[in-house]
Amino acid sequence: LRGGGGVWSTFQLDAQGQSRYVIAAGNLAPGPLGRLVRNVIEVETYYHLVLLPLPEYREQIVRLREAEMRISERSEAIATDLARRDRDPEREFRWLVDLTQDLADLIRVTESMRYRLSASNSYYAIFKERLGWLVQGGTEDYESLHDFLLTRITPAIRNYRNFIERADALSAQFTVLGNMMRTRVNLGMEQQNLETMRVMNRRVELQLILQRTVEGLSLIVLSYYLTGLTTIVFKALHPLLPLGWDLTPWSAATIPLWLGFSWLLTRRARKLAHG
Repeated sequence: LRGGGGVWSTFQLDAQGQSRYVIAAGNLAPGPLGRLVRNVIEVETYYHLVLLPLPEYREQIVRLREAEMRISERSEAIATDLARRDRDPEREFRWLVDLTQDLADLIRVTESMRYRLSASNSYYAIFKERLGWLVQGGTEDYESLHDFLLTRITPAIRNYRNFIERADALSAQFTVLGNMMRTRVNLGMEQQNLETMRVMNRRVELQLILQRTVEGLSLIVLSYYLTGLTTIVFKALHPLLPLGWDLTPWSAATIPLWLGFSWLLTRRARKLAHG
């Protein structure tokens, strides 16, 4: 270092689990020497902060691989199901439930890691800055502090970033598959609703035909009873009216009249019913 100072460490843990540094003051004044000690402490501190999530990362990366294998298998199975012409609504609903559950599990795993790994990226930036403040110079027999620390910490940062990228890509895959299955289920429900509406329309048509048939029969029935009443009236008035002995022609002559009256009455009732 400038001023004849120097920093050495074996990065071996002692019996107390601590690593030790040897700092040579050389010709450094108290002020620069204090800054050197502070930089070394900060480099060591942020070095360990960057590596702090590493044990949890190793645990969660296994779960991430399992999720990747699971979505690979389900993507193939879902693609096969979507290619079929015959649909199985229950199976499609189970696929949708499974995909939603997998996505929820993935989010639960990755969001906590995302926060910790993002913090490690910030610590890594500070670590590189503090390490750059130290004027590095190794010897032929020993590796420089800068090269040694970066060699050990850079792969960890790459793995952290790779974890986030893989988690985001996997989340996007789950979302796309879920949207596909949700669309398929919605189309199936719309198709069922369309079939139900067609059945209802057919029933309405049949009810309309039945209603018209009943109305036609009611005209005949009403005309029949009115003609019968007319015959009774003719019989009662027979002694008073010159109708002849046979009343059948006279009763038959009133049938068109009663049919017209029944039709007008039915039409009037239909208008009142429809407002």
